[in-house]
Amino acid sequence: MDRVLERSAVEASGKETWKELVREQLAQLELLYRTALIGLCLIDRNLRYIRINEMLASINGKPVEDHIGRSIYEVIPEVASKVESIYRRVIETGEPMLNLEVRGSTPAKPKEERCWLVSYYPLKDDYGTVQAVSTVVQDITDLQYARLALRHSGERLQALVEGTRAVPWEANAKTWQFTYLGPQIVELLGYPIDQWFEKNFWADHIHPEDREFAVNYCMQSSASLKDYEFEYRMIASDRSIVWIHDIKNKSTS
Repeated sequence: MDRVLERSAVEASGKETWKELVREQLAQLELLYRTALIGLCLIDRNLRYIRINEMLASINGKPVEDHIGRSIYEVIPEVASKVESIYRRVIETGEPMLNLEVRGSTPAKPKEERCWLVSYYPLKDDYGTVQAVSTVVQDITDLQYARLALRHSGERLQALVEGTRAVPWEANAKTWQFTYLGPQIVELLGYPIDQWFEKNFWADHIHPEDREFAVNYCMQSSASLKDYEFEYRMIASDRSIVWIHDIKNKSTS
């Protein structure tokens, strides 16, 4: 009898420990849903909202209570068709799908296309069956706009530089092989641009009387880590002589 009571006490103690662990985990989950700066929600197998935090509810343009029990088609019809297949795949395969870009609009901003980075995590029962999908959503629209503006800025700068008669170029300071050369060089000296990336092409086409001076000057000036400029002659593809005013800026990046 004593052993039975002892075993019952141990089992009761184990149950209390398990319940306490569950309570702690639920409290941590509740805190995460209240304070997270990203959107969080839990979607069941029928694609209905079980839970959602204020951040994602705000993104969707509806209160938290207007989500619970409703399907994604009822809450976010504008993007539901785009994400349904993703949810179905996670439910069927039991595998997460991470960092997917989803574009569309929501009732919060129906006339504005937004971009979200979304990850989908399956929640399984003891038998390995997916019962729900935990979703993490981050609005990256502003970041995408910034990247687009930066790319356009770079393209405009390149067009501006390559539209002048100056020839922008970059070269490895140790090997003196070009890593970039503006297309104006073809009009200036007549050689196909791909030839300029060959070893010693620049030095081999400097005027013989200027070659030793130009190469040595570049080597010595580069070693000093100072910017410099100088003039020398080059032989064009039609054998004419072209004066070059070369300006070099040393970069250590």
